[in-house]
Amino acid sequence: DLTYWDLGIIRGNHVYLIKCEMGAKKPNASILTIDHATQYLHPDYIIMVGIAFALKEEKLKIGDVMVATELLDYGSVKQYKGDIIERGLRVSADKTLLDRFTNAIVDWDGADIRFGLIITNDVLSDDKAYVEELRKRFPDAYGGEMEGCGLLANYQTPWIMVKAVCDFGYEKDDESQIDAALNAIRYVDYVLNEFDL
Repeated sequence: DLTYWDLGIIRGNHVYLIKCEMGAKKPNASILTIDHATQYLHPDYIIMVGIAFALKEEKLKIGDVMVATELLDYGSVKQYKGDIIERGLRVSADKTLLDRFTNAIVDWDGADIRFGLIITNDVLSDDKAYVEELRKRFPDAYGGEMEGCGLLANYQTPWIMVKAVCDFGYEKDDESQIDAALNAIRYVDYVLNEFDL
């Protein structure tokens, strides 16, 4: 049902590329796409690549690459007497993949790389007040994005997320999306070509 791009063998790893729609819950979005891919390909690893918004404006700039050490679903909450009680799944990225992506920065001469928590939900944010609320709820989060729930729903397969900053979640435009995506892709390509997984 899906198109699989066979990228060939890279350092002994057979690499496939599958594209999903924006978000996690639509029919061709990340949850069902990753589920289909894991059943069809039985991958050893999943590397999710794309774009995200930054929450730490003082530490990140447009084009920087964020690698998720942990992923948290911030849409699963309990509203209780005016308070938000977090109920979202928080899962760590695969330790072997984290090791490779962390060690790769030693000789990497491209965009700046940051490692940390990324939050995920099916919300396209273009609202400064909304972003400020997320900063208060998740002061340790580097950024947010929309497809990560697909990894959380299929977390039995080892994974890592690599997303580059295209905006700060408000006053958005599409100007930086392609350049940011290319930065994330270049870093993944570099790691795949330099390290055994």
